[in-house]
Amino acid sequence: MSELEDIKHRLELLEARLDESRDKPMNVQEAAQYLGLSVSYLYRLTYQRKIPFTKPTGKVIFFMKDSIDKWVRNGRSRKTGKNSK
Repeated sequence: MSELEDIKHRLELLEARLDESRDKPMNVQEAAQYLGLSVSYLYRLTYQRKIPFTKPTGKVIFFMKDSIDKWVRNGRSRKTGKNSK
């Protein structure tokens, strides 16, 4: 394998890993760390429905990275979708 092919292969592996992490839901601790917020403040934002989240089982809160990134880019509070509680 040439050096160029090796670099291309490594780049493809990195892109695949990024895609996997982008689609994976984050729990409260992961989302708080990702956003640089305290867990308690993140819970407050969910209680006030200022940040997009989902509760598929009605108990555990999850955040999707794409939704969080969009929320940050918009720079303002948004109500969540009808699947959120």
